[in-house]
Amino acid sequence: MKKRILALLLAVCIAASMLVLPASAAATNNTAVQMAITLGAMDTDQTGALNAVVTRGAFARMLTSFSTFRESVGAQGTVGTLYTDVPGTSPWAPYIRIAVQQGWLNGYTDGSYRPDNAVTLEEACTAVLKLMGYKMTELNGAFPNAQLNKASEIGLRTGLDRKQGEAMNYEDAAVLLYNALTANTASGGAYGTTLGFTVSNGQVDASTVLLSSLQGPFIYGEGAQVPFTPVASTATIKFPPRAS
Repeated sequence: MKKRILALLLAVCIAASMLVLPASAAATNNTAVQMAITLGAMDTDQTGALNAVVTRGAFARMLTSFSTFRESVGAQGTVGTLYTDVPGTSPWAPYIRIAVQQGWLNGYTDGSYRPDNAVTLEEACTAVLKLMGYKMTELNGAFPNAQLNKASEIGLRTGLDRKQGEAMNYEDAAVLLYNALTANTASGGAYGTTLGFTVSNGQVDASTVLLSSLQGPFIYGEGAQVPFTPVASTATIKFPPRAS
């Protein structure tokens, strides 16, 4: 019983701490990955395969999870065939449908989407720029230099050690999308604010999302490790007097 009470208090303290992620942590891979998991862009079991190549199907999910459409994925249903290689029953189907409808990603002229193909740096940067409202026709230069240069200009490539033509892995994609939260959209203002975050002075306040994602009760046994470090709090917790 004592463990259950302590676990509940721990969860409350973590939620009440109003965790703020500093902009300098945008290049910290662990922070970016944790944000991707919180938003549903990745599964926790993928943290053990961060070096795995991100496919076009998986990247559609990541883009959607970092968009205002993340709550409407379930409403997409499984009806119809999107592309010759993406049936409606595919786990990627709802994400691909949203990503394509919004113009972030495209299929091929032969009617395929090629969901298992790897996503390259320039493809990922182009998709994120579109997600943020940038029009490719208004960029200076031609693909892919125009997209890569713009991505560097607004800070999307901070912390990424990838060159043109190289495939992105899950860690890379998480960092790219995390960087987008503090980067300015085409219309001005930090992209993170469109998702409900508070972005100020290069910092992202993720407490709202983290609080809504917490579900309890949380029960930790002896020796259990909390998956993140709680922020120190000055709050005082008063216990009722022990019955004699």
